[in-house]
Amino acid sequence: MANKAEILTGLRRTHSRDLDVLVNSAVVLSDSNIVTGTLNDKTAPVEISSSAVFTSTNSGSLTEADHSGRTLMLSAMGGTASIIIPVASQAGVTYNIVSANVTDNGKNLTFRAPTANGLTFTGGVLDLDEDEAGAGQVSVVYPGGDDDKLALTGPHNFNLTFTATSTTNYLVSGWAVADDDSAFGDLP
Repeated sequence: MANKAEILTGLRRTHSRDLDVLVNSAVVLSDSNIVTGTLNDKTAPVEISSSAVFTSTNSGSLTEADHSGRTLMLSAMGGTASIIIPVASQAGVTYNIVSANVTDNGKNLTFRAPTANGLTFTGGVLDLDEDEAGAGQVSVVYPGGDDDKLALTGPHNFNLTFTATSTTNYLVSGWAVADDDSAFGDLP
């Protein structure tokens, strides 16, 4: 029977990257219930409204290497914005984009393919129209067969996940609270 040190040595030979990630992601819960430790850079949330994602035109592209598999926070938009979701290298590539804008800045946000017909969206989004009353306030919006953009009108709060089901399609899921109905559509 191998001892703990021998098992660890064997695992390091076959799973060194996995062990490094595990060790680097370990946290310590002290008696005061304060969590300390190193946060794994790949799982740390990324603030994208103040990063290179947004250019001076208030739009930009996500990249699979820097943004997939992470929580992407969009806390502020200086104006109407567009975020380009890249063509995935494989199924399973995921982008989770969240926002909690409380103020009503009247700016719109579009998630879109890099080019017209560059990819398609499937799935659906639970849509809460904050300016609507009654039954029309809550709905689920679905994309058409070849839609390649999702537009949020005056978004306040959302949690959207784009999961590649292939290299040409993303399953869109989540919810959005906005001034008007969210809408899928086609790029010109």
